[in-house]
Amino acid sequence: ADETNVLAMLAMARAYISNEQYEFARFILGMVAKQDPANAEMFYLRSLVFVSTGYKDAAKGDLQKAIDLKPDFLEALNNLGVMELEGGSFEAAKSNLVKAVALAPESPEIHLNLGEAYRGLREWDKASEHLTKAESLGADKVSVTLDLALLYFAADSMTGKTRIQILEMARTKFIQYRDLV
Repeated sequence: ADETNVLAMLAMARAYISNEQYEFARFILGMVAKQDPANAEMFYLRSLVFVSTGYKDAAKGDLQKAIDLKPDFLEALNNLGVMELEGGSFEAAKSNLVKAVALAPESPEIHLNLGEAYRGLREWDKASEHLTKAESLGADKVSVTLDLALLYFAADSMTGKTRIQILEMARTKFIQYRDLV
């Protein structure tokens, strides 16, 4: 009824994205960009379209714009952190995911992602802390078990543990992982 209603256009874009109709979503989001060029939600939704259509660099740029406009945008922080993890930019991932954990300390997925960032940075104790926290919060058991196994296998030192003890922990987690899958 009102073609200038930004909230309605964002709702339509979300619907198109959920139906994998990315061209329609992109068109609607282009209209939002003309009406409200500083809308963080528009940049976030556009990043989802870019990821789904294979434009990851553009998606990262839009996620960063969404965060710049709304620093407490949890989904954007987490998604950008995951994209940075996938690209091997562990320090950048950690930066975004630390902010996300501060906003949602009970999110198992964000702790899991932050644990992966710390593993990439070779901060073994912090990685273990966040992966264990993710497990206690109910993260996917298979994912956590594999991540812990990989962490313990790669870790060359951990507080209070010898290298043999750490490798034994890795062995135990790999066996648990095998049994789960």
